[in-house]
Amino acid sequence: MINEPAYNRKKFEDWIIEAVQEIPLYCDEWTNFNPSDPGITTLENLTALQIIQENYIKQLPTSLREDMLRITGFKSEAGKCAKVLLSPSEIESDILLPANQRFYVGDVPFEITKEVNIKNNRLIYAFSKHKDEIIELDNILSTEFPISQKMFGDVPQKEDALYLLMESEPDRERDMILYFKLDDSRRKNVSNDSIFSKTEWQCYTEKGFVTFTAKDLTGGFTHSGEVRLKWKGIKPAYYEEGEHRGYCIRCVLKEADYDIAPSVFNVYGFLFEAWQKQSQSLCYTFPQKDDISVHCNLFEEGYIWVFCKEEGENFYRRYKEAGSYDIKGRFFTIEKTGFGSLIFRFDKERFGHAPGMFPDAVKIVTYSEMVMKSYDLGIVYGYDDQEIQLPLKRVMNDNFTLMARRLDENGDFRYDFIKPMRTGEEELGYRLDETNGKIIIYNAGEYLDARLFVAGLATNIGSAGNVLENNEFIPEKIDGVKFINPGRAYGGTDRESFQDVKNRFLQDIEKPYIAVKASDYEQLVRDIPDICIDKVKASVDYVHNTVNLCVRPDIDYRFSKLSPQYINRINEYIDKRRLLGTVINIRQPEYVSVTVQATIFVKKHFKNCKETVESLLREKLDYINSDVEFGATLSYDDIYNSVEKLECVSYIRDFSMYTSKANLVKMKENDIRPQEHVLLYPGDFYIEYIIDIET
Repeated sequence: MINEPAYNRKKFEDWIIEAVQEIPLYCDEWTNFNPSDPGITTLENLTALQIIQENYIKQLPTSLREDMLRITGFKSEAGKCAKVLLSPSEIESDILLPANQRFYVGDVPFEITKEVNIKNNRLIYAFSKHKDEIIELDNILSTEFPISQKMFGDVPQKEDALYLLMESEPDRERDMILYFKLDDSRRKNVSNDSIFSKTEWQCYTEKGFVTFTAKDLTGGFTHSGEVRLKWKGIKPAYYEEGEHRGYCIRCVLKEADYDIAPSVFNVYGFLFEAWQKQSQSLCYTFPQKDDISVHCNLFEEGYIWVFCKEEGENFYRRYKEAGSYDIKGRFFTIEKTGFGSLIFRFDKERFGHAPGMFPDAVKIVTYSEMVMKSYDLGIVYGYDDQEIQLPLKRVMNDNFTLMARRLDENGDFRYDFIKPMRTGEEELGYRLDETNGKIIIYNAGEYLDARLFVAGLATNIGSAGNVLENNEFIPEKIDGVKFINPGRAYGGTDRESFQDVKNRFLQDIEKPYIAVKASDYEQLVRDIPDICIDKVKASVDYVHNTVNLCVRPDIDYRFSKLSPQYINRINEYIDKRRLLGTVINIRQPEYVSVTVQATIFVKKHFKNCKETVESLLREKLDYINSDVEFGATLSYDDIYNSVEKLECVSYIRDFSMYTSKANLVKMKENDIRPQEHVLLYPGDFYIEYIIDIET
């Protein structure tokens, strides 16, 4: 019923003809296909019932199909904005970025959500200590000609450390964010909890190195990502290393059993977060204070509303800017301290009213001119699924807030701020159609006849906001400063349609959670986080109820074998997903060389025939660096014909292939059949090249 069958492709008569034609496949004794036969009558009745059921299914509304998917745990996911890390470039002095500062990469806007102080600071020196040997890493601080460098040598050791020196004292008011661009050329399922390494980040202080609270999203330098360090009272001190001096942070390897030694292209600091969105209306919330300082560029458009929750009330009253000193009522004053910077002051003694002692006592709403023209959305009428159009489309669910205005018992206006999907019986319940920019009210609650206004609204472009790395971000209304994103933006998604949810459900049905078939085991091994898998083949031994897994890791060594970490990781992952009673046997890959002996007559006018022939043979015989799987038969005819078809070859007189490991391969006629855990590779070539004088 989730899928929509093709109802009108066949008529009743077509179904009957098809069913009758299949009767002999199931029952040889049924030979009477006339309408008078009771079996045909039963078949006609069942066919009619099937068509009736399909017609009922056709009439099911999309909302019911959505409910059916929701029962199975699949519901439409809200759209999300993309996140990116920005690194300052070409700054000469400290810069204060206000909340909701906007950046553009092309026509795509990004914003920060809170004030960021960018200090004129940079990384000036990078090195590592590997077994008391200093490895210079100066190249990783330059982005002009990135060259990968092994951070801790070819074989990292426990207690090796990476050191980074800063020019000046960092901003300790916010987290320090670094971004490491590592060599990710190997295929690996990313995991932030590596089985190969454990790291500890430290800062040099007057008391020596002190440990940070760190969030390492590189998996201990196993893939590119950010590292976030929290200061929590740590005060850095100057550190000296040879001729270099500066504030120092370092990363110490507490475990270093790498399958692939980490190589780094660049390290970037000091980054901050931005989100792909464009705020058209913002709703700030503050606890009770006499003075509230806010920095927001949207204030410059001049559309500002202020609301306060007073003692003894659970709703908001609107406050207005005071026009004279002697006025009494719900008023406040504003002082402008800079571009987009305002201080809101409340004075109960002066005006007679002030916000109460609540954590959400004050709401400050500011609008862009575009939204201000249509921020009044209309009245709640109370009929089922009332739809109200918003001024913009592609609206973000997380940033959306409605403001509802009602009359209290004294005839004064009271205001409430309401997020989507409230469920209380007396609440105003509505859902947001993000893509089409409208709200659907499913429960009016106590808000019948209330007037609705936009309070918080931002738009985004969903998955299109996942911009690639190394873009130049231009800040709005700030000249002479540029920013880049060392890593691509991520996390941007579009609101799922019903078709999207249905497709995800159908894909999930096909995804193996419990392995049954050999292909299930192969897919599960490829999906294991944190390890590099090049080839995998599963075979089932039904007699002993055993699944044999042949796995080749994708690491630097040509004849690679599974390390103990890999074997444990595979066993742990598969053990949770195997059928009870099934035994898993992981087999190491074996490598067998193939020797070729031949006499080849070549055409006399061709040069480099030897290189051409042997290049073809190396390609055909190489199971390691190709898509050929474990245990694949090496066909004599295929190799022979491929060589014979070369333009430089006249004819072949003798041609043979053989191996030295008879226990791992079998010869059938002239074909080589390796065992299921064996990969072939080219060995020695004993080829005599004779010029065919007749050509």
